[in-house]
Amino acid sequence: MNEFFKWLASLFKTEKVETPEPPAMNRPSPRDWIKNNLHPVFMIDGYYRDSDFQVRIRRKLLKVELDKDPYATPMNIEPTKSMLPVVSKRSGVVGIWGATPSDQNKILNYIGVGDIVVYQVTNLIMHRVFAIESDIEGRTFKFLGDNNREILDSEIVRDNHIKYVIVEIIY
Repeated sequence: MNEFFKWLASLFKTEKVETPEPPAMNRPSPRDWIKNNLHPVFMIDGYYRDSDFQVRIRRKLLKVELDKDPYATPMNIEPTKSMLPVVSKRSGVVGIWGATPSDQNKILNYIGVGDIVVYQVTNLIMHRVFAIESDIEGRTFKFLGDNNREILDSEIVRDNHIKYVIVEIIY
């Protein structure tokens, strides 16, 4: 009887198969927008109530010099898996934009390769800045989702398309 159980167990025996790690993709890291690794988010309304949840980010904590505290909003962009593993459907992000046109220009000029930005040409998209270029009409941005490998976004994105710069990811 003991041999029967050994034989039965051998039918279900599995060997551990090592799966190779996918090759690391060379992607630029977002620059730190916050001075001295301080936690910049302060809740004004301590309860999460859909779109009523508000945060405040003080300008003195940001590396970009602004005249007023920027507007900040927590958001959860519709998950498409394009920013995995950095941003998933369970992640929240905090985006900022300038409280004045002058501050918005300062924020736009501070954006660099590697920063994560929310832009809208047709749909609202959150991707990483891959390149910043210029043409006769001004500056253009090229974006790439972290999980999209080498497929750049096809839209021509200009300053006026950028809605938010992501300064914090909440896991």
